[in-house]
Order: sequence, then C-alpha cells, then structure tokens
Amino acid sequence: MSSGSGHWPSLLRNAAGGHHRSPSSQIEGIDWSRDLASVPTAQSLFSEALLDNIVLPGEVSTLAFDPIQGYMAVGTLSGSVHLFGSPAVSLSWTLRPCQPVKFLLFKPGTPLLVCADAKENVSIYDLSRPDPAAQAKSHANNRRGSLSQAGNLLQPHPDTPTRVAALTARNSITTLTLSPSHAHLFIGLRDGTVDTYDLDRLCSSPYRIPNCWLEEEELLRRSGVPDAPRRRHVPLVVDIAISPKDLNILLLAYEGGACLLDIKERSVLASFQLRLLPGAPGAGGIAPEAIWTERGSPVTCVAWRPDGQIFAMGHEDGLISFWSAADDSKPLLVRSLAELDLDRPTVDELPGRPPREPIFKLAWSGFPGKRWLDALSGGKADEQMSAADVEGGSTILTVLGGAVPNHDPPGVMTLHFPPYVATAPSSATTTASFWGSAAQPAHEVAHKARPGLRASLTSTRETRVLSNATVQDFILLPRSSPHYSMAYDPMAILMLVDVPHGLPPLAPPAAQRGLVATPFPPLPSPGAHRASSGPRSPGLIPRPADGTSPSQAVAGPTPAIAPDLVAPKLLTLPFALACTGAGAVLSAQLVNLPVHSYRKLVSVADGQEGSPDGSSGAPSLPLKGGAAAAATIGNLTPEALARTPGSFRLLITQHLDGSIRFADASQHLVLLPSTGPPQQPTNEAGQPTGPPPPAFLDRPFPMPLPHLTISPQQTLSHPSMAHHPRATRLLSDPRQLRVREVHFASEVLEVSAILAGGLVLHYRYGLAKFSQSSEVQAEISEEMQREREGAEAAAFTHVRQDAPHRVSISSPQSNNAEAQLYAEKQDVEVGAMLENDMQRAMRDLDLGSRPPSTTPMPPPGMPTSTSSGSIGGPPPPRPKRDPNRGSIMSRLGGSKRSSAAGSEGSPRASVSSPPPSHATQLFPPTGSSDAASISSSHFGDEFTSLDATNDWSLSGFKATHLLDLGRGDVTCLAHSNIGFLALACGAGLAIVDLRGPEVLMSEGMGGDFSVGPPTSQGKSGMRARRAERKLLEAESSAPVTGLTWTVCRLAGAQPSTHAGLAPRLVVARANGTLTVWTLVHTLEMWIPERTGATKIDDLDSHGSLAASSLSVLDVAGNVAPANPAELQRSIRDFSRSTGTEEALESDLPLLLGWTGKKLFVTAGLLGGSVVGHVDTTEPILAASIVERHGDRVVVAVSKTSVRIYSAPRLELITRVQRHYHDHSESSPTSTSSASIDAGPAGAWLERLSTLDVRLWTFMGHAPRAAQPSLLLWVQGKALPAHPSAGAVGSITSWFSTKAATTSALDDVLAGPSRAAGPAITLPPVKTKEDFVASITPGLQEVPLRNSDSPAPAGAGAPSSSSARPRQPHASAATLAESQSAASTMWANMDLAKARGEAMQGLENSLSSLETSANNWLKETKAGLVKSAARDKLGKLF
Repeated sequence: MSSGSGHWPSLLRNAAGGHHRSPSSQIEGIDWSRDLASVPTAQSLFSEALLDNIVLPGEVSTLAFDPIQGYMAVGTLSGSVHLFGSPAVSLSWTLRPCQPVKFLLFKPGTPLLVCADAKENVSIYDLSRPDPAAQAKSHANNRRGSLSQAGNLLQPHPDTPTRVAALTARNSITTLTLSPSHAHLFIGLRDGTVDTYDLDRLCSSPYRIPNCWLEEEELLRRSGVPDAPRRRHVPLVVDIAISPKDLNILLLAYEGGACLLDIKERSVLASFQLRLLPGAPGAGGIAPEAIWTERGSPVTCVAWRPDGQIFAMGHEDGLISFWSAADDSKPLLVRSLAELDLDRPTVDELPGRPPREPIFKLAWSGFPGKRWLDALSGGKADEQMSAADVEGGSTILTVLGGAVPNHDPPGVMTLHFPPYVATAPSSATTTASFWGSAAQPAHEVAHKARPGLRASLTSTRETRVLSNATVQDFILLPRSSPHYSMAYDPMAILMLVDVPHGLPPLAPPAAQRGLVATPFPPLPSPGAHRASSGPRSPGLIPRPADGTSPSQAVAGPTPAIAPDLVAPKLLTLPFALACTGAGAVLSAQLVNLPVHSYRKLVSVADGQEGSPDGSSGAPSLPLKGGAAAAATIGNLTPEALARTPGSFRLLITQHLDGSIRFADASQHLVLLPSTGPPQQPTNEAGQPTGPPPPAFLDRPFPMPLPHLTISPQQTLSHPSMAHHPRATRLLSDPRQLRVREVHFASEVLEVSAILAGGLVLHYRYGLAKFSQSSEVQAEISEEMQREREGAEAAAFTHVRQDAPHRVSISSPQSNNAEAQLYAEKQDVEVGAMLENDMQRAMRDLDLGSRPPSTTPMPPPGMPTSTSSGSIGGPPPPRPKRDPNRGSIMSRLGGSKRSSAAGSEGSPRASVSSPPPSHATQLFPPTGSSDAASISSSHFGDEFTSLDATNDWSLSGFKATHLLDLGRGDVTCLAHSNIGFLALACGAGLAIVDLRGPEVLMSEGMGGDFSVGPPTSQGKSGMRARRAERKLLEAESSAPVTGLTWTVCRLAGAQPSTHAGLAPRLVVARANGTLTVWTLVHTLEMWIPERTGATKIDDLDSHGSLAASSLSVLDVAGNVAPANPAELQRSIRDFSRSTGTEEALESDLPLLLGWTGKKLFVTAGLLGGSVVGHVDTTEPILAASIVERHGDRVVVAVSKTSVRIYSAPRLELITRVQRHYHDHSESSPTSTSSASIDAGPAGAWLERLSTLDVRLWTFMGHAPRAAQPSLLLWVQGKALPAHPSAGAVGSITSWFSTKAATTSALDDVLAGPSRAAGPAITLPPVKTKEDFVASITPGLQEVPLRNSDSPAPAGAGAPSSSSARPRQPHASAATLAESQSAASTMWANMDLAKARGEAMQGLENSLSSLETSANNWLKETKAGLVKSAARDKLGKLF
C-alpha cells in the first residue's frame, strides 16, 4: 500500500488529462490590473485606514443621560467615553491619561459633561467647543482613521469636545452629585468629607463639608452598643441627594446613617439611623441568637420622594427604611421586598431566613397626571388600577438589589405608591412652617402627619421587571425634565446586566456585562405572571386567617403583596451597545448585496413595506441629541460617492447568546439622509433661488435590522418542537445549540447556520402575511369564540330537549353560586352521556369489535386517527434511504444495490427520485406539536420541517427545515444562490437540493466503496482498476477543507457532455486534491456526477487542516457566479446542446484560492497550469479579488500587512504595513478573522476579540466617506421649569425663609471672592450657523434689494442701516479663503510627511547597509583569524 500510494498525485494528473499543460496564448496575454499595477497609482491609492470600531473597546462601567439635549454617555473600563445622540450622532474619545471611568454626569442645561476616572481625576468636557488639538490631528491625517495610542479607537474626531477643566481629588471619590438648578458639583470622598466645584467658573470652591457622622459614631461608642465602630474608623460618604423642595437642604448618606445639612447655616438639621431593637426580625440572614441583640443596618443609598417630605434609605442587609424629613425619631416604615414592618419586635422565635442582597440603588419617580394616565393604559384607564393610582401624586420607587440569591428571579423591583393626602390643618397650624412654630412645636406637627405619610407608603402594586441575568446598575431616562434627581417622568430604563448563566465563557479580553433597555413604567400585560400571595421565602409569617390585623396577632413582619413578574419588550439599542454582554460578537462577516436584495431587506426597516403595520419590531432607544452631516475625502461629493456601484453591504454577526443579527453597513448611510439628497429651491420659473439646504444624516452606521434577527434557540424551543427528539437533544445541552458558522446566500436571501451539535438550520426570507397581523388575528379569534359559544349553546339546547329536567349553563339560575355549582355538575353528566352515545355509535359501525392496536399512542395533543388513510393519521413509514445513493463508486460501476434499483443498470436512476408532489403533502395544522410526523410525511429522514415555528405577522427570516446527516460535526459548508447546499463532515461530502428538500448525493457518509468492472480485459484493465481504487481511496480519506459553487463551462471535461455551461461544485481536500462535481438536469431532476479530480500542491495543508477558500473566475476576471440567471442559462444551453460541443479557450475558468500561507491562481479547474503563485511569510486571514473602475487586484490580508498583487499573475504591487494591536497577546485562545468586501471601496472587516471588531479600508488615499461632521450642542434648548414651580410659585418658597435661591446658593458655596467668569481662555463655541457653513462652503444669503434700488454707498461712506442693502454672508468668503489656505497647508504637511517617510526609509536602508557591512567585516576578520590559526597549527604538526 505504501509503495502504491506514493505516486497517486501523478495518477490524479494523468486521470485529469496528463501533466500540467502549458497555458494557452490567451491566458498568457491577460492582465486585469492594468492601471492599478503602476507604481504611482499604487502609492497614491493603497494605504491602510481605519473606518470605524463598531463595538465598544471595553466593558461598560458607568452610564449618564441628558434629557434636554437627548444624549446618553457610556464610560468603559478601558478609559474611553462614548456619546450617543440622534441616530447618526456617535462619538468616542479616550481619557488623558487613559484610566477606567468611574462616574459620568451631564450638567443639564449646559454643554458640560463631568467624568471621573479610577485615579480620582475629574475632567470636565464642553460639548459646544471642539478640541483644536483633535482638529489638527484629524486634518493632518487627512481625516483618515488610524489607531490611537490605546490601539483600539480611531484618531480623535475633529468635533471631539474640549476638556475645559480638570482636577485631582484629595481622596478616593465615592460619589458625585449635581443639580440642574445651581452651578456646583458635590464630590463625596473616602474620608467622609464633601468638596464643591464651580462648573460655571471651572474652579474649585472653598466650601467644604466636614465628616458629619463622626459625632454620631462617638455617641454610639459612649452608649456601649455591641456593634459600635472603633475610634480609628472613618465613615465614608456613600451617597448625596439634594432636596427637591429646597436646594439649601442636602441629604448626606454615610455608612451608619444619614444627615440633613443646611448649606447656608453649615449646620446639621437632623440625623437618621436605623437601629433594630432586640427581637426585631430584620431582613434575615443572621444567626437566631443575634435577633435578640440591638444592631445597626449599614446604609448603601438614599432617594427623595418628589414632594421632598419622605426619603428612602437602602441598607446593606436588604432593608429599605422610609423616613419623614421632619421626624428623625423613628422610620415611617421598614420593609424588604417581601415583608413589611421588619423593625417591629416579635414575641415568638422566628426560624432562620435566607440572607438578602444589599439595596444597591434607589430611584423615586414622579409623574404628571396626564402622563401617568397615558403610561398606565395608553389612553384608557387600566381596570386593575384604582382612581388614586392615576392621579398626579402617585410615585414609583425603583429598587436594585434586595433579592434572595438563587431564589428570586433577576431584575429590578418597582413599588407603586399612592399619592400623599395630607390631613386638614387646624386653625392653629395654618401659619406654622414646616419646621414648626411657637404656636405648635415641630414634633407635634410631625406626629400628626405620620398617619398620612405612613398610608402613602402602602404600595398599590409591585412589579419585578425581569431580566435574563443579574442587574448590576440602572439609570432612568426622563422624558424631558432633569429635576428630581433625573427620575421625573421616565420613559425608559437602561439596565447593566451580567452575562446569563449557561452561556459559554469568553476568553479575555471580554466584557462580562451588557446593556438592556425597556419602556418605563412597566405595565402589567394580560399574560403577566403574579407570584404566589403566600410567603416568598422560608420563614415568612403569613397573614392571620381570622381577619385580625397582623399587629394584633403577632408583633412581627407582615408579608407584602405579591409582585407581578413582567418581561417587557426590549428597546433597540445602538449597534455598539447591543454588542455587549450576551450580545458579544463571536464572528462577523461583510457581504456585498445586489440591489434587489438590499431593497427587500432594508425596506421593512424603513417602514415602507413588508409588515402590515409598517413597523420592524422593537422601537429604538429615544435619543435625539446633536446633528450630523456627511463629510468626504477626495474630490467627489457625497451624492457621487453614494452612487458608487457595489456600495450595498450587509454586516452579519454571530453573538454569544446564540443569535444571528444583521445590520446595514452600506456607505450611503454616512453620505445621504434617508430622504435622499436635498433639492435646490427654485422659483415659479424653475430657476434656482439659492443653495440647497444642508442635508443632515438621520440613520446610524451600522444600522441594526432587528426584524432579521435569527434565534436558533427560539426556533427549537417552539411548542411545535416540544416532542421532537432532535430539538430535545439540542435543548438539553446548550453547548450543542451554539452556532459555529453562518452562511448567507445574498441572491435568494437564505441562511444556513451550522450548530455545534452537527445539525444545520436553514432559513429563508419571507414577507409578512396580512392574514397574520394582530388586527386580523384578533377578529378571527373573536369570530371563533362566537362560533364556539354558539356550538356549545346548540349542543346544550339539544341535550335539554332530550332531558328537560337538566339546567343549561346559559340559564338565569347560573347567576348565583348555587346555580353555577349545579351547572358544573350537569356538565359532567352531559359529558358522560355524550361519551356513551359515541361508544354506541362505534358499536353500530362495528368499530369496537376490532382487536386493540399495538401502535403506541401519540403524546397528548397529537392528532390521532383510526384509519391509516385519513388525513389526520400518521403516514406510512418511509423506506430506509441508501446511504451510498449517488456516491462516486456507483458512477464508476455501481454497487449491487444501486444497479439492481436502477433502470437497465443506469446509475442515474438510483441517484434521485422526483420530488414529492405538493398536492400530496400532509401538514398538521399550525401550532401542532406533531413535529415528527411533519418531517416523516414530507421530507426525508434527514430533514425536520420547521414551518410551524414561524411568526408570519412580521417580515424576516423564516425557518424552513433542520438538516441532520447523523455523521458528526459539519466541518465545511457552501450555500449557493441556486438552491443547492454542499456540506462536509470530515472526509464525507453531501449535496442537498433545498427545493425538495432532498439529499442528492452522499459520499463517504458510512457506505462501502466499490469500483465497477474495468473497461478493458486483461492485465491493463486490472491495473486501471487498481489505480482507480488508489485514487479514490486517497481522495476519500482526506478531510474537505473548501467548497464553492459556480456555473461555468469546463474545457477538457470528461465526458464531453460535462463541458457545457452547468452548475458545478469545486471541492478542496487537505491532501491537495481538487474535485469537480457537475449537476446534470435530466427528467426534471438534478443528478450530481463526478467530473474529475486533480492535484494542486498549493492546497496541500500537510496535515494542518487549514481552511481553504476558492473562487472561480472567467477569462475577463469576473467571478463566475452561481445565481438564478446563470442557472437558467445552463438549463437552456443543456436543452439545446447535442452533447458533442467542445468548450472554447475563452470559456476556460480560472481558480483563485488560498490556504494557510499560500495564494495561487490556476488556469482551468482540472489539470490546468499555474498562472500565479505566492508563498507569504505569515498566515492569510482573508484574500479576495477586488475591482475598481474595471481594474482588478488580488488583496491578501494578514495580521501585520495588506499585500496587493496583480491579477492574475500575483506579482506584488505594494505591501501596506498595518498598525496592528494584538489583543490575543494576553489570550492565546482568541483568534482573528477577516472578511473582505469585493466592492470598489476596498473595505474589509476584522474581528480580533469581542471588544475589537474593526472596519478597515486598504484604499485610504481614494475618495471615500469620512467620519460625519457633528454638531454636538444645539443652542436654544432651555432648562425646563420645575414641575411643581407653577403650583407653589417657586421651589424656594416651599421651606419659607429657609429656602435659598440659585444665585444665593452659588454665592454661599463659592464664597465672596467668586470670579466673574472662567479664568482660562476657552476655544470658540461651534454654533449651528458655523456648522451649516462648514458643510456647505458656497452657502451665502441672496441680496434682498430690488433691481431699481440705488447702488450702495462707496467704501467708507456712511449709510443708514435702513437704506443699506443686505450683503452676502461674509463668513462664506472668509470660510472659502480659510479652507483654501487650510487645504494648501494640509497638502504641504502631507508632502512633508511623505518626504519624512521617504527619508526615514532611506535612513533605515543606510542603517541596514551599515549593519550588513559591519557584519561582513566581522565575519571576514573571523575567517582570516581562523585561517591563520589553521595554517599555524599545520606548520606545528
């Protein structure tokens, strides 16, 4: 065997027609590169440029929102800040120095953004002032994106905001707080002090708040409580909250409690501390004996109620205490998420209870009356809500934490409180202030107000907003008002969640937390689940059953009402935010789309067609900040660049949660608005009257297409797949459900997803059906309900006629409970009567005398039938399929099985059978769980129909079938645009017709190979038989590494009938074998036949099993596509051919392929000559042929360089050095992947890790779209008034004389020496006029004077403003001159940079030459010394 296997490559070459033939004269003369191969063109065109990093470069650490401008800011642990506004506005920059971001805060009403990092540096950015340094860097780099020092972001955008101020805190920062009503920032520090910073003057203020809790701790130590802190302990500030009633009142939360501080008087008004008395149960999680000791509860956070009378305090043990601001003696209520009155001592011993999480965050929201009503019911009052719930005074407290670990579902809790109804004051207290008066002491006022305040804390409804993992943080997104600590009238909640359990772990660097956004407030859905009303955890005391109050029965905790478990609809996030946490990108590819496919996919996202209501599914996160306009590099306008052919790109990403998502990555998204280019205004005669208005971009890049999202887990978890063994096996092990590869057919819009369990899911795009819309379905449901009620009424009417003494359900007697019980009893009797009647009818038909069937009963809910020929019964069993049907051995002679089954020994008869007629397809009704009968009645044993799992109310990809060959993992797959699928399992190969579906050929999938009889007798025939066997054994034993489909002609094919235009499959194997399969269309069937094989040394991976990529080209350099048009051409040519035609040399296909470090081009698919060959020094990530203006080059991308080769000779044109930043250095398990767009833009996508997915171009010098110009600050959006200012006249009048105005408070904090303005010189503000002028350089105003008006006065002559005509806008000419000068300057800088690079290259060459000369001199000297030593030794001996 070993001696014979050494010459099998020569056998392959001989079988293909001899050794490598010399290339024809036509192949020798072709040159596809032409102008692109010239050195000047290459130097002026090819360069590396980073277009965008489409994911966040680090894990999210903090969030901020500005309701006035409509911005959301995200800080990461990698030291970057990301700003998201209107759909086209997004901006990123890196902190200096680069440190993890701890806090982010917007100053509402101003363009300031406050950022604090892990090194306690506080930076203030001004969104209205672009950074001059960033502008200089961007223009000097010609706005080409390149890597920053961090290696993971673009160079600073020219509109990056300026850092106008910075300071370093004295100690570790624990909290930051500011108010929209004054100009100061409160900075809480680790030592318990609070510093202030003036945001108007951009300097620190002298006002400093000392540690107010030191005295309280000293009192605890003197009182001798067991848990008193030590003297060396320094309490830190954990939270700061400004009173909504008085800006002068500050609530400082320390570890042990909270203090109310009067800023103006510098005095502590009250101290609040939760001390649990002996016997108080608390939240649980402590030893039983510890209950009988006095103990404290450390504070974690605080939140004011919008009216400012009550605040909530979260504790470390999971308790929430509610306090009246005027009464610090004891809390109004102490509760957990499941129990109330946990500070009340109990007389009985309580069993041990599980511990609870700390209360991490609190947010107390208020709503205007009408908004609250609309939020609850969308215009209609909710039936579950009382009248008090929809009044303007109702509030919601959002709680993060407090759950029982591993027991309560993850999410955040919302407590809905009724409005506070104050008791009518007496005549003696009408003039008393909130803090009391001489007529009535303050403690009496507080004592009388306690019942009403306590009643307002009795929740009317509690809701848990569910999430798929633990929530780490959240922010509320107010609709328009920044007051009430950014919690007033929220429209959405943004949650930072962990990666769900069960998902595979990610190799570092990776983000372990993601973002989820849902509407707020949560509404109870009709199918919302409510937790049981009993105890929610072990040890809870139930309510008394005798009707007495809990305080009368036992002085212990009271269970809270059962919460509603709501899973609200998710909002669509910007693409970068959606790719965090469970949405981490595992793989990505860039696909070029034809126009018709692009319109079909994206039209639904634009709301044009596809779905009955014109919507695409989930709404987007409501962000509206800033404006964006197109910017270009080069001399082409955005309209011209948008018309570039092949500019429609689709981004396909595979995510950690198993989903497959799609996004529009076309170039025109950053060039033109969705409405197209703006039209120039004209007069009635059609003449232009002025320049066109500016075109503001209104779509993000990339633009998510949520209606196209594919979720294999959701497909296989559908109720119709509940009893299917394949779905059950995949769902039982989540690792088998993970998607390994995604293949997309752009012409026919089909997707094949390879699962880790060895199965393939197939999806096809489908438009929504109007009959499946929600409105039509609701009408059908109502009609069916009416019919059902009518049928029941008719049935009971018939029964009543037979038995007059029975009572119908519709009888008036059923209105009371006794009649209902009687009716239910009659229902049972009626059912028994009907069953007896049915048995009697079956006996009359002689059906009951048959012997019992041994067929097992189907699962519950499955359709059953007593006759095998009925529609609802199970179909007859399908005979077993031949695993070797259509294998290559049957083509060479056929096995006994195939020859016996065929007609007159023809192998074609045993390959395929006509597809089943659609008239005989038996499908169960939609929604049936009989999935197994679906697959066996219509498809083969390898297929499972998934039609019942689809939702046709929306357009998107619909599951068609699940393919299981039962041969292990699918290692390679090729999805064509002509309805065929090729897949390999190791060395096995299968071809599938998706229109059946049906397996046309299965080679090496478990059958025995056999070789037919020799064509000649004697020794020559036996030698041919042995050579053929060795050839096939060598081919079938090598794993398949590459598959590709094409429709082309094949010169020299044997037999000659295979030389015509036909669909073909090219198969590459690890040992260098290249096999061609041809699909022959005969008798309305497709029959795969093996055309031949050859050996290509460049495909030999030498045991490394490196993946191969193949592309078939024609003589003109075009990729020979396998699309429906070419398939129809091949069918027509085959029907007209006589079988004797020969393929011309002009039809000779060329093969471009790469594997590992090798790149090659061969002439012909079988035994052709090598046209070009390159052996690179590093592995190739991706290679493709790229066309630009009719010229073509071959581009090969590796980690450190981009190589440009001529086509088809593969002569190196240029090598572009990459600025590579390898994230995999810290993680050997991370892999890199790339996907090249073959369009003229030269774009390619690279994924290095889940935190680094970059969009590049290797044509950085070519005209292209640049980063959009941004206007971040839009003036004129004033700070809205306080929601309660109109009711009480002024916020500062709430506390009478104790209130302080904004200016007075700033004067108190800043001191008497407050400066009139910032002490530093700031860059100019970028206004909207400057922004419009920068994007339209020729814009100028049209003079308004009439033609007969007098000429303006001469230069220097004074004239009145009324008589002087309006002149053109002066800034336009100035801007044009400055831009001309700037262009000249940037051109000179580019020339200087090029000269510097050339000099650097020359210097490097001279240094290399010097080093080589020195090495040569050293080696020469060493050689002479050795020679002299040998001569001397020779003379001695």
